[in-house]
Amino acid sequence: TFTPLTYRDLVKRASILGTHLQKTTIQGENVGILLPNSAGTVTVFFGLQSIGRVAAMLNFTSGIPAILSALSTAGIKTVLTSRRFVEMAHLESLIAAIEPVTHIRYVEDLRTELTLTDKLSGFCPEKSKGVSPQDPAVILFTSGSEGNPKGVVLSHSNLMSNIIQLASRVDFNQSDVVFNCLPMFHSFGLCGGTLLPILSGVKTFLYPNPLHYRIVPEIVYSVNATIMFGTDTFLSGYARMANAYDFYRMRYIFAGAEKIKDSTRAMYMEKFGVRIFEGYGTTETSPVIAVNSPMFHRAGTVGRMLSGMTCRLDPVDGVDDGGRLWVKGPNVMSGYLNLPEK
Repeated sequence: TFTPLTYRDLVKRASILGTHLQKTTIQGENVGILLPNSAGTVTVFFGLQSIGRVAAMLNFTSGIPAILSALSTAGIKTVLTSRRFVEMAHLESLIAAIEPVTHIRYVEDLRTELTLTDKLSGFCPEKSKGVSPQDPAVILFTSGSEGNPKGVVLSHSNLMSNIIQLASRVDFNQSDVVFNCLPMFHSFGLCGGTLLPILSGVKTFLYPNPLHYRIVPEIVYSVNATIMFGTDTFLSGYARMANAYDFYRMRYIFAGAEKIKDSTRAMYMEKFGVRIFEGYGTTETSPVIAVNSPMFHRAGTVGRMLSGMTCRLDPVDGVDDGGRLWVKGPNVMSGYLNLPEK
């Protein structure tokens, strides 16, 4: 919507929304979020955090069976979404499928339900009571490649640890502008593209669809973005459509989720004069495990492991070059939701 939201307004709106949602949810309850990248989604996310509720980020591209499985796994009784989003994304069939098993609440309706008490809470926000750093903050769902999607529980400590690990490796400052079009239901888009800049005092522009290959480079140029997150598929698509000047202010492009092709890396260097810093991570590690940086960069690798993490490589029968990677660190998840420990 190109409507800026200041930090002061974000805190105020999150407090108002949290106070209102507190009446119909309980401490520690998992509340579903079915929304695209937007300032409103950030408000909803922090609104739930302000009252000790756990944000369960639903992947609206995963299909009805996967979402129904996620709702069941997390015991989600309430899903927050938007009528405008449902209409624009053509999700009417999805809403019809999940309505019998959960309560759908539209953010447009929440605005009309606010009481005077709710609105006054925005002027004197309180810290959430009874919440520790080790308590769950968010639930993210895996792709389901090994069966039904698994719910990955990340604590406040997990998320903040990964943010600090990244901030200690890469130079962010308040003159930067982050452009993020990776969805928040993905750990890379939530932690790296959204929480990291917002909690580091960096201006952030959120765009809802990474598949708009022609539009994204134009917006990157128009907002003077200096930092960007993406995957090889998206980045190669933007490079083909972009003008050579669209990335004129870009300092860092961080890529993950899939291996960067040499052709993509070469295209960005030759056309835009920008290096792509490749990294590696998993949803279970909040998500970053390793990343290249300006000081330590080697093309074709995922860079050095983040500080505070240890690892070992165990041999796997039949695999001569490689093994099973075990990692340990403060950013490793609390566990899988409703799955027994192995």
